[in-house]
Amino acid sequence: MDFPYKKPRIGQLELAKYIVENSSYDNIILVRAPTGFGKTVSVLYGALKVLKNLKLGNVMYAVRTRNELDPVIRECRALGLSFTVIYSIKRMCPLVKDINISPEGFWSICAVLRLRGECKYYTRTSGVTVDDVENVVKNSENHSAVAKSLARSLNICPYFALLQLTNYVEVITFTYPYIFKESIQIATFRDFDVSQTLLIIDEAHNLLNLGSIMSESIGLNDVGKALDEAASLSAEDVVDALRNILAIGLNTSAQRGYKYVGKESLNIDPLLIDKISNLAFSAITRAMKGFEYKLNITKLDFALSKVAKFLESAISENYDVFISKDQYGSISLASLPINFVPLKTILEKFPVSILMSATPPSREFIVNCIKVRKDISEVDVEDFGAKNFLKENASIVIFTGATTSYRVRGRGVYETYRRLVEAVFRHVPKGIMVAVYPSYEFMYSVVNNLKDEKVIVEGSEPLSELMQKIASRSLDKLLLNVVAGGRLTEGVEFIVGEESLIKSVVVVGIPYPQPDDYVELIKRNIVAGGGSYADYYRDIATVRVLQAIGRAIRKENDCAFVVLADRRYLYRTVIRKLHLQPRAVTSDLKKVIELEISFFEQTQ
Repeated sequence: MDFPYKKPRIGQLELAKYIVENSSYDNIILVRAPTGFGKTVSVLYGALKVLKNLKLGNVMYAVRTRNELDPVIRECRALGLSFTVIYSIKRMCPLVKDINISPEGFWSICAVLRLRGECKYYTRTSGVTVDDVENVVKNSENHSAVAKSLARSLNICPYFALLQLTNYVEVITFTYPYIFKESIQIATFRDFDVSQTLLIIDEAHNLLNLGSIMSESIGLNDVGKALDEAASLSAEDVVDALRNILAIGLNTSAQRGYKYVGKESLNIDPLLIDKISNLAFSAITRAMKGFEYKLNITKLDFALSKVAKFLESAISENYDVFISKDQYGSISLASLPINFVPLKTILEKFPVSILMSATPPSREFIVNCIKVRKDISEVDVEDFGAKNFLKENASIVIFTGATTSYRVRGRGVYETYRRLVEAVFRHVPKGIMVAVYPSYEFMYSVVNNLKDEKVIVEGSEPLSELMQKIASRSLDKLLLNVVAGGRLTEGVEFIVGEESLIKSVVVVGIPYPQPDDYVELIKRNIVAGGGSYADYYRDIATVRVLQAIGRAIRKENDCAFVVLADRRYLYRTVIRKLHLQPRAVTSDLKKVIELEISFFEQTQ
């Protein structure tokens, strides 16, 4: 197989060769490749040769979001590889387009319709050949087109048709839940033998944030709804159990961040969870008699289904229960992994794994925290001569006039940062400036006095609504205030044509994990296992910084003015992990602005 592009970028063929030469049974390769390098095609090109050399079956390729499926699809088509795509069945289903229903509610309704033989799309799926499905898939340009084409041209269920391809294709690409959420992984790939599969994890820095990729949560509002549903069905034992869970949630002093509750206090066992699941299924089955699908489907979204899914995770080994409150006062229970065993279990299932990112986890993290028993190698494509546009095109200034350290936080600190953010934004000639904060509390303490109509503050609204809000501001410039590690600092692009709209980034403080009961528990487990929590702590913070800056520089011609606003960026352990070269270090705000003005004069 030839490389699909006539002029490979510097380092692409070298990376593929490295993967081929360093892949063997029971090993993990950590790939550091900057944004814009083209790592997807390089890794796939190398991985397919590894399949042949090691006599493996196929590749599983995990991405964080649905949009990140599209580059995988594009490169599979370029390489002439057969592939399938797995993501949310609810989003693929042609029957529930634009209908607001929870994933749990959808699955229950879907199951009833399939069992009754009332879903025409599912019924037709078994009558279509693998070749018919493959032909549609290989001619589809993106994940959305795949699902739409299967439903429209073959009149079949996209999800189950794509699932049938897993045993016949070279590449299976899917979103994170299909590998990191145990219940979803088992339900989807129960009969699939991963012992002959090469695993690729894109944006692998997310492995550091264990709780964000492997957690389940449920709001107390949904527990209350489930309680009412159980009462209406005269299920007294379920009512008692849900009443206890609700009381624990209401009587525990919830906070921003996670407060420990403990799953033992919920007093739940597997038999009760099965009963809740069966109760939800029975309720939906009865409620579906004679209903008009499009009009009444949201009425079939029983909260009991959500509770069952949450409790199933909560009683799992290596998980425990915590409670938190968001900035609007809504309280939720969360089931979180309390150690790295679930992640270790996943990585040790596969004979070969490739973990790649612009900021991949370190070998020390894999060995000392996850404790994977495999050979591990690391490769940085810059060693092959590849360009790092972030290093080359970002003008970085370290501002030492303040710090977000807890020991000094107060009005004076918030005011210093407000003046910095306001001044830098004032001198951005056009486009978006992103101000990145270590927490919601710190962000609100700074932005409360920013009254400009050009200011947007990240909240708890759905990402789609926030993006619409940003798009609707038909302004020459915009100040976007976000939280490090949040929805808008990773995996989201603001691009028009070939140009990034983000022209400036101010990182307020160093975004270490905010201290809470969950962070403390992970810390104790790392230390007990002989690992360094300080290194882990810094790894998370530096990844968040680099991901935030990386939103501004997506391609070769993008450039940005960046301020790292905390004197602690001068610490050797911090600056070394960032792999950045500051242009200047100053405590003088006027000097920061002079450097900014000079930068934009040279680049505009």
